Amino acid sequence: MQKKELKKKLCKIDNEEDPLFTIKLRDIVIDCSSEDITQEFFSILDNNNNSIKLRFAAFYAIYIYYRRYEHHSLLFSLVDKYSNIFNEFQLNDVVLSQYYRLKFLETNDEFAIINAIKFAKRAAENLNDNAGVLQNFAGMVASALEAGREESKEYLMEAIQCMDKAILVFHDYPKHYCTKGRLLSWTGDYESAKKYIRKAIDLESTDSRDSLLRISQYNDYYIDIKMRESLEKLSAHLLDAQVTMNRINEYTQKNSSKIFEKLDTMQARYLELLAFFSAVIALILTSVNLVNNYEDFNAVAGLIMVMGGVLIIGFCALRCLIIFNKDNISWKRYLSVFCVAVLLIGLGYCLGNFQFWRSIWNIK
Repeated sequence: MQKKELKKKLCKIDNEEDPLFTIKLRDIVIDCSSEDITQEFFSILDNNNNSIKLRFAAFYAIYIYYRRYEHHSLLFSLVDKYSNIFNEFQLNDVVLSQYYRLKFLETNDEFAIINAIKFAKRAAENLNDNAGVLQNFAGMVASALEAGREESKEYLMEAIQCMDKAILVFHDYPKHYCTKGRLLSWTGDYESAKKYIRKAIDLESTDSRDSLLRISQYNDYYIDIKMRESLEKLSAHLLDAQVTMNRINEYTQKNSSKIFEKLDTMQARYLELLAFFSAVIALILTSVNLVNNYEDFNAVAGLIMVMGGVLIIGFCALRCLIIFNKDNISWKRYLSVFCVAVLLIGLGYCLGNFQFWRSIWNIK
């Protein structure tokens, strides 16, 4: 493209407040070769005799070319050298926002992404009818979220509204749909997000030089959204599994305590039965020996009754010691058994001393 022809085209679109300013510049850039950028555009930009508006149009056109073809180092050099000249232009905020976004991706400097969103938001507020500027702000928020900057969520709904407005203006521009899909994925609406990304791929032209690059980017965003969706589902399943495991552990611990409690009760029962039968056997053997060695039946019967009462008292004491820490002890029952044992001892004592009592009665 000849310099005069290029300059003539740029002079026609040197008003940045025109909503189609960025679109017209993009159309010019698409038709240009790399030689046009490095020679013709820079010659217009470096010529101080040209108007500041014409020089800015050349500057912004070069920026569009570097951004579309991912020439990051060249974009850095362009902004570092020329951006201060065009501080009065509102679209310069768009250039600076992209500059800081790329700086953040390279250095992960949180101040860089904060500056990127700040400049993009200011440009969107000043040029709110420019679809390209709205796209820049929304894309900046999406990039910040994808880079892990959770604080950028405060701009999420505002960015989605900007994309809705941009789509109304240019309903067949693929990048608008891609950006909206990227933003929707951060609201959790993955189905709608994937639908918008697929629409962007379908709308993308294949006859331009950078179309394959953009389609590749759209597919990268689509894969990233599907991966985050899968991770979220996996996290939900893991959380459910953790809740289930906690419930199983609680149930196991609860039942384990009941099982151990039953084992303790059974152990106490076995001890009681063992003590009881041991005492009964000892009582029987002692009774047999007494019967064989003594002829006085009353004395023997009374002694056996006394030993039986003592045996009952000892058994009650053992039972109380075994279940001392239990809350359901029936003290009335044990008191009744104790009274019966004392009564049995008393009767045994009286029966064993039957001759003594009979002598007293004869005296009377």
